[in-house]
Amino acid sequence: MSYIDINAYNCTCERCNHTWGAFKIPLTCAKCRSPYWDIPKTPEKPMAVLPVVELPIEKKSAEASPSVDKKESIDLLRALMTAVPVHQPVAPEYPKPQIPVDQPDYYSEPTVNYD
Repeated sequence: MSYIDINAYNCTCERCNHTWGAFKIPLTCAKCRSPYWDIPKTPEKPMAVLPVVELPIEKKSAEASPSVDKKESIDLLRALMTAVPVHQPVAPEYPKPQIPVDQPDYYSEPTVNYD
């Protein structure tokens, strides 16, 4: 009786943790088909947290803008929201192409002469 040396590999995917046996080193994982099955996933880097910066707010003078009370501004907004547009867009009318008299209309029925 003779013995044959068989090399078998026990493979584990680093991406999906699938384990399988193979006679040669595989190119992809048998389950997820990842070509990087033998390379561990790199951990995600945490996002940088930017500091909150308070910007100075310029105070406007009372003379720069007229004072409008709240009721007037609400009435103005309601009027603007319910207003019908003065000009509604209309599709432009293009001139119809002129068909020469000696040529028949492209869309018309062909005329057959049985003389």
